[in-house]
Amino acid sequence: MDNKEKIIEILHSLGFKPEQIGDDSGYSIEYEGVSIVYSVEDDDSGSLTFIVPGLVKVDDDNRDRVVRAIFSLLEGLKFVQPAIVFGDSVWISYQHYIGSHEPELETVEHMIRVLAVATERFHNLLDGNDE
Repeated sequence: MDNKEKIIEILHSLGFKPEQIGDDSGYSIEYEGVSIVYSVEDDDSGSLTFIVPGLVKVDDDNRDRVVRAIFSLLEGLKFVQPAIVFGDSVWISYQHYIGSHEPELETVEHMIRVLAVATERFHNLLDGNDE
């Protein structure tokens, strides 16, 4: 069983119903109102990647607030990488290196929970709530 099949199996065992995106480049799940994408990696990369795409559109009116929120999130929360993607959209990713080991349920569950927390924290920071 390759990593993709193992991750899909783990997601099902966690109660998710992963939906394939496009041409098998990933699978989407919903967790506490957050859309999270499992990005299918080449097995040679040894990494698992989960992404929360399109959190907020970036424009001239909110760019400074968005950048401040991104930096605050980076300072306050480990493992996640927020970025402005395609020049106008904030995405948060979590990439975990597993090397030649099989993916584990605990790791996948942790990644999903951290992304949900990061998403909530990002929105709070963007709204000026630093808690």
